[in-house]
Amino acid sequence: MFDSNGGKKLTDAMIDDLQKTDFNNPLEVRKILQKYHKATLKDKLFEAWLNGILSNPTTHMANIIGNALTMVTKVPETTIAGITRGKIPFGEVKAESVGMVQGIKEGATAAVKAFQSGMPSDMVSKIEHNRYTAISGTKGKIIRIPTRALTAADEFFKAVVYRSEVNRLAYLRAIKDGAKGKNLSTKMAEIINDPTKNMDIFAAARNEALYRTFQQPLGHFANKVMSVRDSWYPAKFIIPFIKTPVNIAKFTLERTPLNYAKIIHDFRNGKITTEQLSYELAKPTLGSLISAATVMYVLDGTITGGAPKNKKERELLYATGWQPYSIKIGNKYYSYSRLEPIGSIFGLTADFVNTVKNSSEKTINETSAEVLMSVTKNLSSKTFLSGISKVLDAISDPEHYGATYIEQLAGSLVPSGVAAVARSTDPYVREVESPIEAMQARIPILSQRLPYREGAYQVPIENTGGIMNMISPVKISKENDFKDMAERDIELLRAKRIIEKEKRAVKKEISREKRTN
Repeated sequence: MFDSNGGKKLTDAMIDDLQKTDFNNPLEVRKILQKYHKATLKDKLFEAWLNGILSNPTTHMANIIGNALTMVTKVPETTIAGITRGKIPFGEVKAESVGMVQGIKEGATAAVKAFQSGMPSDMVSKIEHNRYTAISGTKGKIIRIPTRALTAADEFFKAVVYRSEVNRLAYLRAIKDGAKGKNLSTKMAEIINDPTKNMDIFAAARNEALYRTFQQPLGHFANKVMSVRDSWYPAKFIIPFIKTPVNIAKFTLERTPLNYAKIIHDFRNGKITTEQLSYELAKPTLGSLISAATVMYVLDGTITGGAPKNKKERELLYATGWQPYSIKIGNKYYSYSRLEPIGSIFGLTADFVNTVKNSSEKTINETSAEVLMSVTKNLSSKTFLSGISKVLDAISDPEHYGATYIEQLAGSLVPSGVAAVARSTDPYVREVESPIEAMQARIPILSQRLPYREGAYQVPIENTGGIMNMISPVKISKENDFKDMAERDIELLRAKRIIEKEKRAVKKEISREKRTN
């Protein structure tokens, strides 16, 4: 049976049933788990809430785009790894690319099965609470459509990446065995069709598929955090996801120059083999190339970073139609924040460049601290980490953030899909001052009874994007008539801040001289 905390007590009957179960069939495993677990009201409430927060179509579009972009980075990284070894790996890249195409059919089949069953083929999913279905029958299947759709999309990309990696590794092994010309394809087919002799290839491909869909196992510390979260029911609502956010953050940081130091350390300590070294070096190299191409666009304002820390300056900047973590095309800003992993690389670069650009009025220590903070700010701004950062803000400064966090938690009781309709049909962002109003602001028609939120110059903040708010994870904002006025006021605000800083420095110097005399 299961105890009250959800931990498993393996009875003899359950052990017998599990021993008879085909572990390659996740649906059968779940049936056994459900047989020995009676879903409680708490389980049903959490399942309904979890699917509610995942019901926004933009969440699924962001997941699909993120998986696609992550998969696409395979080919350039393989190319860079080959160049690092001293040659252009035409054959390796071709095998990998052909595998992607072959994997599309397998992926489509896997996606359909996953959507129908609600279970991944390998029992590994971004849904960390998918051990059993709490709500039974047709009603449960309808409620679980968001998690089923998310699992289906991941299964598609896992299958494509898996087939691609199997092909690539089979090609390398065939070459190593001396196969050439027409014999190469035959040898690759022999390797692929004999998984018993080549188990390492299929295991490595599975790990790559999990890695590229952010589902690889976590380390000891993160698993402990998950265990603590799962042992306290309210914590599931506070931090519903841990594995995916951590894996996305790791994937992004591996593609920054910071990863070079880690790679060298791991290589010296034998954690990375000579054969693996070129592939590991390809990750930060690709990220660095993307960053280098991004710099000039950040300098001319085409690519934006995070918003200023100063509240007044931030409001004035928003009043111009400016948008953080966006690409400016013409007079419109298109958000890239949810287009992972490229979005994080753009954002980290933009924050770094802006910090260095504005460092003339700061000390070395202040600049160093802000460079470090730019990494934290970029990652914490992401949807997948915003829940954790908001909790930490509420704990560290409950007076300023506590009420806001409670309101956001209450608002999450209204499904995100419903909130998306409210945003797309309501022309303005609404002001909320209580948990009830936070829920009302996410309900179509009712949201428009709340007062609109004012920005700089007492102008209502608009919901931009219209019906596209329901589909696209790319937010769009347009420059407006307040641009010139707001830019002038921002310059005055910055000048005033510099003058105040100089005054403080002069007072400090006078005070020091008085003490010396």
